[in-house]
Amino acid sequence: MLLIDLEEGRIISDEEVKSAIANELPYQKWLDEEMVHVNRSEENSENSSIMDDLLTRQRAFHYTYEDIQKYLIPLLEEGKDPIGSMGSDTPLAVLSDRAQSLFHYFKQLFAQVTNPPIDAIREQLVTSTMTWLGAEGDILHPNEYSCRRIKLYTPVLTSGQFNGLKTIVHNAFKSKTIHTLFTDDLKRGLDAMFEEAEKAIREGVSLLILSDREMTEQKVPIPPLLALSALHQHLVRQGLRTKVSLIVESGEVREVHHFAALIGYGADDPPLPCL
Repeated sequence: MLLIDLEEGRIISDEEVKSAIANELPYQKWLDEEMVHVNRSEENSENSSIMDDLLTRQRAFHYTYEDIQKYLIPLLEEGKDPIGSMGSDTPLAVLSDRAQSLFHYFKQLFAQVTNPPIDAIREQLVTSTMTWLGAEGDILHPNEYSCRRIKLYTPVLTSGQFNGLKTIVHNAFKSKTIHTLFTDDLKRGLDAMFEEAEKAIREGVSLLILSDREMTEQKVPIPPLLALSALHQHLVRQGLRTKVSLIVESGEVREVHHFAALIGYGADDPPLPCL
């Protein structure tokens, strides 16, 4: 970056330009005083109730034998996304006569490969997985309150961190769980979610958790990708989106593609799978 200053009649170097901007305000002091770290709370036993009707939930969230045997088991045993050959002969979801997960309707149109690889492990200098939660400040008028946010070093929440967010005790942060369920009309379910979210934000909530954990035979989960993206766009239209972070807790989320789709459609932090 070069700045040509016509008044001073000189060219200002990249280092000088950035140094002047960085030292214009006491940013580091604000971060030291206002930034919040989430403490991990103890793992709870909420999943015990899920295990009682695990098969029912797996059916509701479109789990297949292939998902478990070829994806989840290798993922649990090796701690990484299973690798397969290039290309996919999977039929398009839109042509299927069976119920499909909404995630199946969203696919990349290209092979995402870089050489050299761009990732936060081998390219730490230029890549960060750091995530910030909480209401955003005004970037045009920065002050110390703009730094009052929750810092996470990785975008994937553990259950301990998630519980910490749900029970956080801080005067600048307030969380609320919205159950993304509906009974007989999907549109009414979405409208009710919009109304509940708006009310919560106007009452000072800065962390909204969209959860389908409480699903029953009578209360059907709204697909998490639909619930999240619809709420994200609604809050943008209402001018409220920067006042809150959206976090998803869902039994449907299980693949890397699911995480990526949710981030792409408005999640501030990748979801917490609850199956």
